[in-house]
Amino acid sequence: MVDLLNRHVEIKVTPDPGFKLFFDRMVGTEELGRPFRYEVDLVSTSATKAGLLSILGSKMTVRIKLADETSYRHFNGVITRAAYLGQAQGYERYRFELRPMLWLLSQQVKSRIFQQKTLIDVVEQSLRDAGFGSDFRLDTINASSLPVQEFCVQYRESTFDFVSRLMEEIGVYYYHEHAEGTHRLVLVDDPAKHKLLPGAATIEYFEADHTYRRQEDHVWDWQTTANFSPAAFTQRDFNFETSAADQTTRSRLPPSHSFNSFEVYDYPGGYATPAEGSKLAAIRMQELATARQVAQGEGNVRTLTTGGTFKLKAFGDASQNREHLVTGASYFLTVEETSGGEARDTFRVVFQTVPSDVIYRPRRLTRRPVIQGPQTAMVVGPAGEEIYCDKYGRVKVLFPWDRENTGDENASCWIRVSQPWAGVGFGGMMIPRIKQEVIVEFLEGDPDRPIITGRVYNDAATVPYALPANQTRSTLKTNSSPGGGGFNEIRLEDKKDAEEVFVHAQKDMNIIVLNDQTTTIKKNRTTTIEEVDDTLTVKAGKQTIKVKGDQATTIESGNQTISVDTGNQTTTVKTGNHELKVSAGTSKIDAAQSITLVVGGSKIEVSTSAIKLSLGPSSIELTPAGVKIAGVQAELAGSAMTTISGGIVKIN
Repeated sequence: MVDLLNRHVEIKVTPDPGFKLFFDRMVGTEELGRPFRYEVDLVSTSATKAGLLSILGSKMTVRIKLADETSYRHFNGVITRAAYLGQAQGYERYRFELRPMLWLLSQQVKSRIFQQKTLIDVVEQSLRDAGFGSDFRLDTINASSLPVQEFCVQYRESTFDFVSRLMEEIGVYYYHEHAEGTHRLVLVDDPAKHKLLPGAATIEYFEADHTYRRQEDHVWDWQTTANFSPAAFTQRDFNFETSAADQTTRSRLPPSHSFNSFEVYDYPGGYATPAEGSKLAAIRMQELATARQVAQGEGNVRTLTTGGTFKLKAFGDASQNREHLVTGASYFLTVEETSGGEARDTFRVVFQTVPSDVIYRPRRLTRRPVIQGPQTAMVVGPAGEEIYCDKYGRVKVLFPWDRENTGDENASCWIRVSQPWAGVGFGGMMIPRIKQEVIVEFLEGDPDRPIITGRVYNDAATVPYALPANQTRSTLKTNSSPGGGGFNEIRLEDKKDAEEVFVHAQKDMNIIVLNDQTTTIKKNRTTTIEEVDDTLTVKAGKQTIKVKGDQATTIESGNQTISVDTGNQTTTVKTGNHELKVSAGTSKIDAAQSITLVVGGSKIEVSTSAIKLSLGPSSIELTPAGVKIAGVQAELAGSAMTTISGGIVKIN
């Protein structure tokens, strides 16, 4: 039987599962920017199979002794899978899967909104909200150099996928540092921050040797690969606040091959300014160039770990004897029984590297969630307000899936609103109001880029007229704000034989026609002014009123005044009579020069110097000097007495 106690590999589970476990075998994989996975086979002399379910979530440390017999290499992770494999050779056999704390976030799916934060700030907050305290570290990541994102959405997405895609977008990757009982997530974006492998700053290359070499860690296989990649990355985006600006940005890293005109072009780039776009374009180009020159090695270097650097020594191609960054590793650790029945562990690692001076960027493998169709949301704003918008007419909304924000002005970013027409200083404008339900769509299906494309009624915001009773009625009806109680409306009624166009102005109505206005009414017109005045002003030109039938003007109380400032006033009755009747009071005609009344051949002339009545050759004229009567004959008769007096009286 193999000696279970005398082994170079030790196991520790926290908290203690209640039965002793001994190492048998481990295989594991690591990669920069990806969660590790270790599969550990253990044996036990205990026959109990209880506690496998309760052991999930515990931390396990695999500790292997290094060549100096005093130092250790640790592999630590969270137990995410535990299996009982049955008995073999008198032992109870178990298999455990170890994952990083970060992987646990794949089991947490959320929908939430972040605002006015850099993407690395969002990553950090997401990790802390998930329970990461001192379990992660940011190396050389300067959040102040990153642009602040107005709106960043985690939508029906695991927190692991969410933080992974954000890091991939800005070129941040991670690895883990392992210690007894714990492991730490290290986020990095600068190759200069990687550390030399402990105890293996230089690794010597020896050709394959099948004999056991416990005394010295080395590499026995080294393969290099050159990969074809584009020479440039170009992208473009659109910012409605600088719509005329060319947002194209480009980054170029010419490869060694002759096909150096090939580029990758993408839209949208996901940036607001060309300066931001230039930084992202450089990251995308570095991502494409990361795999241009890679190497794969195999050896038994126990301290070799992803994220560490080392210098290769004694390889046949001198160009490879330089510093390399470990980008991935697969570990194979087993315990073998010697002829003497002793336990001996064997360690083998297959690993991948890039030159350490390469700016490593992770591949963008995490898919961004796509919102396939429109959603609805409620318009929100500050307490006490009915309308809340910015200078572009944008509003804020609360999505029904958002359980973290309240219905105030901080629920979302400003969201553009589709209008019937949008021109340079002209178009349509109707601002969605607080508590109204709107239809929200997303540009390119991107949750970070919402746009309002419509509005809908609901049980709280009901239709202006009862349906289906008024189904033939179309309307545009507003509500006075603040407070309500009034409205402006243009309404169209299409009910057969009851068609109507209805216009309602809650207060004032102003109509401006810069040229002609023609109104044709085939039947009756009624204009009612219930209070105050009616004023018609023709500033230049003339007014013509033509009435085919009767025209009546009735002033029930008050005065009528007709003023002609310059020019004449003429009243013509071609057929019929003209009657002026004052039932009570007086009638007065006042002229500055003269008044003439003509009926056929009869005439009365009133001027400032005389009054003259004439009919044919007969006339009576009154002047300040006297009265003159002329005619073919004159008759003066008095029914009682006739008196003629004067200074001199002549009778011919």
